[in-house]
Formats: sequence, structure tokens, C-alpha cells
Amino acid sequence: MLKNYPEKEFALRINDALAKSLLMDYSSIKSDAAKISSWAEGKTTADISEALRGEGSSPVSSIAKAAKEDEFWLYTKFFGIGLIKLMEITGTEATADAMEGWVKDDMGKASQKVSALRRASRVRVFFVVFCAVVWMHLYLHPLQKMKKFGNL
Repeated sequence: MLKNYPEKEFALRINDALAKSLLMDYSSIKSDAAKISSWAEGKTTADISEALRGEGSSPVSSIAKAAKEDEFWLYTKFFGIGLIKLMEITGTEATADAMEGWVKDDMGKASQKVSALRRASRVRVFFVVFCAVVWMHLYLHPLQKMKKFGNL
């Protein structure tokens, strides 16, 4: 996340803060994402579908198996972001129909709504705005205080 952020130190702090706010560890998130991305390299849409059906021993099939076993599992925008990333890696066109096929048909989560799947693709815009607000709070707010008290 934030790989093109101009100030690398603040990008790391923002990523860490976001993870901590979800009671997670950012380094673990990055490690898990790297494992899944590495596994997905060279895979086809059919390979991803197979993994989402819980077939095989890949990291994606492990996630799918856990979701299938959990009667209270719900599709979230964060899961959708992961699916979109898998689509990018595999060259799959990111459409609501493709996502619905993966979640509803392959994972067997019939209660999913297409509108929720479509919202996942808009999450990136929200995230960019959120990061801008966090940046303004972390960076600009202290500058304003410094100007007010003559320290700048």
C-alpha cells in the first residue's frame, strides 16, 4: 500500500496505523499478501476458480476452505480488493460477473449480492481519499501548530 507515496516514512506509519486500528500486524499482512501474489503468478482464471472451490493446498484454497466452513462468513470490501488483485495478476477482466462467479459459484457463498461485489472495485478511491486525510492530519496539522507558535 502507498508504494507511490512521496514520503516513505509517513507511508510506513500510515500503513502501520491502519493495521493496528484493525488489531493486525502490517508486516504479517505484507507477508501474507506476498505469499498469495507469488502463488498467483502464472496462474489462470481457471486455476483461481479451482483454488476458490477449496481444491489443492494453495494459500487461496486455504482461505476458501475456511470461508466455506464458516456459516457466518461475509464478503467484505477487503476480500474484494484481494480478488481484484488476483484478477490483475492473472489477467482476468475485473467485472462484477467474474467476481460473482468466483464468490457465488466457486466458493458457494450464494448470499452474496452483486452490488456489494461492485462496491469493492470503488474501495480504492475511498482508500486514496482516506490516506490523504490521514496524511493531512499527520503532516500538515503539526506544521500549522509550528507556524502558530513561531517554530517554523
